Amino acid sequence: MEAATFKEADIKFLFDSQGFTCELPGDVEGSDLEISGSIITGDDRPRSIGYLRSTDPADNSELVFVGELKKDGIPISIYRYDEPDGIVLGFWHLGGGRYLTTFVDGTGGSGEERMQGVMDDLSVGMVSGLPVVLFSGDVRPGDVRDPMQRETIRAFGRGSVARDPIVELRREPPWTKESDSVRVGEPFSVAEGDVWVEASVTTRDSIRIGVKGPAESADEYRTAAGRAAETLKRSG
Repeated sequence: MEAATFKEADIKFLFDSQGFTCELPGDVEGSDLEISGSIITGDDRPRSIGYLRSTDPADNSELVFVGELKKDGIPISIYRYDEPDGIVLGFWHLGGGRYLTTFVDGTGGSGEERMQGVMDDLSVGMVSGLPVVLFSGDVRPGDVRDPMQRETIRAFGRGSVARDPIVELRREPPWTKESDSVRVGEPFSVAEGDVWVEASVTTRDSIRIGVKGPAESADEYRTAAGRAAETLKRSG
């Protein structure tokens, strides 16, 4: 990664109608984001929801097509894993080979009915080419106190199998303190025995920015995390 090369990218959290801009490392593809969060349904259980790069669900041999409906003009395909009480998934077709995906449990054979309830209580729109999820009824955003339920944006490096570096922005609880400086964490192992590190900083907007990749580039990741934090601002 070339530490001196940065470019402005448009980013947005899934449940936020207004986006941000910030400068990302030059070899990170900001236009190809993965955006995720959690929703809590009527049974008070969190479910992941994400805007992901994905292959067509029809090409997945483990899934069985259940049906299709349309909400707010957006086609939604319903699939079930081909097993007893299999998880039921809903795929909003958002164009460009991108899907907004969520799931419900299929226990008791009523997964399709539960998925219909989720569809009824969610509306999906697009802002500057990225999705925004709006809530009504019994469905609500995940609990920000749980790190696993927080809204997250990921942008990946281009051209390598490991897709390094990875830039991750995560919405923290509003009481989170702003960082005094960028911190580089302890090395950790990833696939095939590679050793990575993450440089991270939390902004005054309670957004944690992390840049991670192979440990030998730790100083570059520190610079990149600081640059993203300094340039992060609301769009418009």
